[in-house]
Parts: sequence; structure tokens; C-alpha cells
Amino acid sequence: MVEYAPIVYVTAWDELAKCFGERLQQDELDLMDSVLQGVVIDTLGDVKQQRYNEVVKLRETGLSYAKIGHQLGICRERVRQIVKGNPKRKKPSPDSKTMLKINEVAQLLRVHINTVRRWSNSGLLKSYRIGSRGDRRFRRQDVESFLSRAMQKRS
Repeated sequence: MVEYAPIVYVTAWDELAKCFGERLQQDELDLMDSVLQGVVIDTLGDVKQQRYNEVVKLRETGLSYAKIGHQLGICRERVRQIVKGNPKRKKPSPDSKTMLKINEVAQLLRVHINTVRRWSNSGLLKSYRIGSRGDRRFRRQDVESFLSRAMQKRS
């Protein structure tokens, strides 16, 4: 159903162009364009709401996610996301005393995970290896001291 929205947009634009046989000013064209885009966005929102209602109704009948997905042509994981919603990512709390994962450190420092790995490998940021895979963990104190050293170098 989503693929029909742009066709509605183009058709509506063509109809407006036929109604106004003469050339319009650019600001009038921009205004009509923004109004039509709003219609498309509303249409997409309606499609999402219809899909949600359809999935919930099928789920209430007792069908599994896999069967609903097969019936609607989407994967079972997407069906689960529609029903339950996408989980929100948790940001690490600023006063946490626990060890931080590499992705949490990257979020705190607003850098890519590979940058944190590189800093850890070079010894700029102290890390601890745990488990058989050697996953990295970082103490919050170490991250904060790393930040303070970086700020001192900038000054």
C-alpha cells in the first residue's frame, strides 16, 4: 500500500496543473507542493494505522507472528515490531558505577565504536577484557579521566 502514496501525489499535482491553465508564481507552486506533501504524509500515516489495526485483529484471533507475516507478506519480526513497538535504546546513566560496554562509551563520547577500539588499543583509554571472546569493558572513572585529559590538551 505504501507505494501508492507517490502516485496520489503526482496525480493530485497534475489535476491542479490542469485547473490552473496559466503559469503560477513560484511561491504559489511551493505552497501547493507543501500542501500536497502533507496529504501524502497523512496518507502514509493512515496506511501505517491500517496495517497496525489489521495485525492486531489477526493477533487477537490467535494467529502466530509467523502466520500473520505469511498472510501479509512481511517477516514475523516486523509483525512483532508492529504489535509491540520498537524498543527504545537505553543510554547509560551518568552516575552509574558499573562497567560500560564499548557502545555505551561510544555514545557518551559521541564517537564511532571503532574509534573507541583504536583508543583502547593504543592505550589512550584504559579497558578491561572479559570473557572468552575478550570483550572490552570500561570503568566510568577511566572514561571521565580520559575526557578531562582531552579537554586539558585542547586548552
